[in-house]
Amino acid sequence: MPENWATEALESAVANGLLRGADGKIMPDSPLTRAQMAAIIVRAFAAIDKSDISTYVDVRSSDWFADDIAKADKMGVMQGYGDGIMNPNGNITREQAFTVLARALKLAPASDIDVSFQDVDEISEWAKGPVYALVNAGYVQGSNGRLNPKSSIRRDEFAQLMYNLIKQYITDGGEYTEVAEGNIMVNAPGVTLKGVTIDGDLIIGDGVGDGEVILDDVIVTGRLVVRGGGENSIIIRGSSSISNVIVARVDGVVRVFVDDGSEVGVIYVDDGSDDVIVEGSIGRLEVGADSVTVTATDADINSASISGVNSAIIVDADSNIESIEISGADASVDVAGRVNSVTTTAANTSITGKGTVRNVAVQEGADGAAIETPKTKIQVDEGVTGVTGGGGAEIEAGKTVENNADGTGVVEPGAYVPWVPTVTYAEVSNATAEVLNVEFDASFINYEDFTITGSGATVTISGDLVIEVTSEDTVTGFGPISQYIKDGQLSTRYALIAWMMDNEEHVWIIGNATKSFTVEFDGVTYTIDIGGLNWDKVTKVTKEQLKAENFTDDSVKKVNYDNLTVEQLGSKVTIKSNNLVKVTQADSPIAGFGSFTIPTEGIKSDKFALIAWIIGDEPHIWLVGNATEEFSVEYNGIEYTIDISGLDWADPVTKATKQDLLSAEFTEESVNSVNYGNLDVTQEGANITITGGDLVRVENGDEVEGFGKISIPDGVQSKAFGLIAWKIGTEPHIWLVGNATEEF
Repeated sequence: MPENWATEALESAVANGLLRGADGKIMPDSPLTRAQMAAIIVRAFAAIDKSDISTYVDVRSSDWFADDIAKADKMGVMQGYGDGIMNPNGNITREQAFTVLARALKLAPASDIDVSFQDVDEISEWAKGPVYALVNAGYVQGSNGRLNPKSSIRRDEFAQLMYNLIKQYITDGGEYTEVAEGNIMVNAPGVTLKGVTIDGDLIIGDGVGDGEVILDDVIVTGRLVVRGGGENSIIIRGSSSISNVIVARVDGVVRVFVDDGSEVGVIYVDDGSDDVIVEGSIGRLEVGADSVTVTATDADINSASISGVNSAIIVDADSNIESIEISGADASVDVAGRVNSVTTTAANTSITGKGTVRNVAVQEGADGAAIETPKTKIQVDEGVTGVTGGGGAEIEAGKTVENNADGTGVVEPGAYVPWVPTVTYAEVSNATAEVLNVEFDASFINYEDFTITGSGATVTISGDLVIEVTSEDTVTGFGPISQYIKDGQLSTRYALIAWMMDNEEHVWIIGNATKSFTVEFDGVTYTIDIGGLNWDKVTKVTKEQLKAENFTDDSVKKVNYDNLTVEQLGSKVTIKSNNLVKVTQADSPIAGFGSFTIPTEGIKSDKFALIAWIIGDEPHIWLVGNATEEFSVEYNGIEYTIDISGLDWADPVTKATKQDLLSAEFTEESVNSVNYGNLDVTQEGANITITGGDLVRVENGDEVEGFGKISIPDGVQSKAFGLIAWKIGTEPHIWLVGNATEEF
């Protein structure tokens, strides 16, 4: 063992089992052979799986290095020279060694090098990307201004390189609350990292196999590289924060679970051999590998992309993806949950499933796309051919159509039809066939507001009630409620609850004096404990089902601004708000709503607004007046009563919430929020042009946080006023403008 610049690195390599030497000698000055290189990489990552290497004519099964070559080949880091040659006993060059390590660490090839070396032009073309990547990351410094790419790498040089790359190897299961500074390698299953910060990359090595690694309150400043792990494997929980996850297991299913409270920016899938499962809240999902299927399970993903050929994303019923971009040929998306928009530029894109896909844009290059999801709006660009919609119906280039309700055909897309409501007072039933038909979905009735736990034949149900009923109600699929409510009972309020018993749906009527009851099913008597139900809070609909952002038209998305509170009791819908989207006759037409006429005679209303809600899966938008207390809507044979008596017409701010959108400290995001993404800003020199159809409108006297009190002078020609925002250089600006102003 020498005492020089390489001593610490060599000692680390020996301690971690990377270098073993022979006859008590480490031989630091000897060149490293390709077989030795394979052995070191396999030991570092604890690789297990092997490739069939019988095609290599110079590797015999009896050779000491045969297993290491087979494992390195399976890892995808050593690929031979072609023609069945591996050259295991030949010395490995520096550029070859750098390439092997860059592949193992999943460093993306770089197109430029950040450091100047005298011999950079001597790097082989195939090695430039990996070598540049290692240099740019600071792992390779060279010597005397040279990289010496064609020279053989010595054992001490390679030990130093490995020491630069990996500062700590975790080879035993257990909980770790302290780690070294730098990149960390976990190559054993059953490891929990708790409350630590990884100052660099965290590599889940091949040696984890199908095992589990838990990151609990862990911050990773670099990348999380997942080369190992199984179907229940990488668990990110607590307040963990990871910007970039690279999934690169070469064989076997791997799952990445992000628990509530943890933050994961991007998951990039670079594994092309088996399936990947992602679960939880994720900023962006990128599928870069060919022939891989990624399943989103109970996931909430802001955006996703597929660039790999013949790859797929499956969106399960509990998952939501806001947008998907497809550039890889023969890609597919199967949706049981919800996807707001898909944009494809790839040939033979397939979009299937019974879930919700609002919009699909078929752009240049996407010939042969097939979109089968129900109620999907499909826009095909000019020049794109072979596109089909529901039922295989052909869609001409330049056309926009919509799949029908069951995805078996296409129809012309319908516009939102304006409707001036009339006040009616209908008898309101507390439940409908839509909700409580005998073939109902139990989870729909409970709206996930119940907590249901079970132990043996005892079931405990607690939480907020959903469907409250009275003796006056007749519930389709359940019958008259009066037959279940008898004189002399202690209960004063009644409700319906639902639960599944072995895939069979059950619905029961209960009273507020009931603490438990029994049900016999398949010879087992179940005790249903409902003592924990909350009778003081009857919730009818989850916010996710009613958010206006689910609408298909961009302008309609903004209608409710998340400020409407919508409650449903059977077919009685109550809408409340303190921040309406107010309109006047001068606002007509409105994009996504069309032209409307506000009556001038025979009405009591002097203020008008737009409100929106989803009935079933279909968005509706209505024009209402401040004298209207309720109105009725017939949909799918059911008459809905819409109660709007709780709307607050007093708030003078018409298009935005002051607190959320306007603040003294503007950022690029808050500027975008002010403009709602509906203002288009272009600049040529000192000329700035702003267009758009959805201003943050204000009135005289409004107090706007971060802007001050709105003061509109007398004698101006403008009749309507708004706030617009934009950044000049790097500084955000906000201005008050009027509808008579053309420029300033």
